[in-house]
Amino acid sequence: MVASGNKNVAFIVLLAGPGVPGKELLLKQSYDIMKQQGFEESELSVVQKTSRKIYDAIIKDTKDELGVGDIVKLVKVDAEELDEATQKKVGLDEGTLRQSITLLKTPWMRYFISYKPTETLRKVKCPVLAINGEKDLQVAAKPNLAGIEAALKLAKNKNVKIVSLPNLNHLFQTAETGAVDEYLKIEETFSPEAMKLVLNWMKAQ
Repeated sequence: MVASGNKNVAFIVLLAGPGVPGKELLLKQSYDIMKQQGFEESELSVVQKTSRKIYDAIIKDTKDELGVGDIVKLVKVDAEELDEATQKKVGLDEGTLRQSITLLKTPWMRYFISYKPTETLRKVKCPVLAINGEKDLQVAAKPNLAGIEAALKLAKNKNVKIVSLPNLNHLFQTAETGAVDEYLKIEETFSPEAMKLVLNWMKAQ
């Protein structure tokens, strides 16, 4: 964001940076994490539909006039496509929904859900290195790197390097699954390969 309006920035390195709107990033994140955890496609479909409605309601409610209960009512019919036990399992029971929506209505989350990184990236003229781990379940490599690359092309930025690194998770650790609960089990703090890539690129600028 700073680089988009400050010509004194020499370069930027994006580590698992977003390249799609916040709403879409969260939907993909939720799908990938729950898929890895073993949830059924039918369950994921309802979660995605419900989540999208919640995000859209919050984005449209620019004056923050909708209460938590109002948003729960909007998605109750969708959540009830699943039986009560399954609703609880996937976090669509009323209690969990209220907690989730309360968090999503906080200023930071309202901002993030609405944020479109490409609007900032297409103003960036300085050199950019963007890297992602292919096992990142929080910021999926393929759509986000594609979004970053497309935005920088619109900026007519010629000094751009986009790299998708195999076997690395969101924290750039060498991982088996990329699952969030795997982070603390991995001794490696940051892949030497990723670090070398970043340092070599920086030295070349």
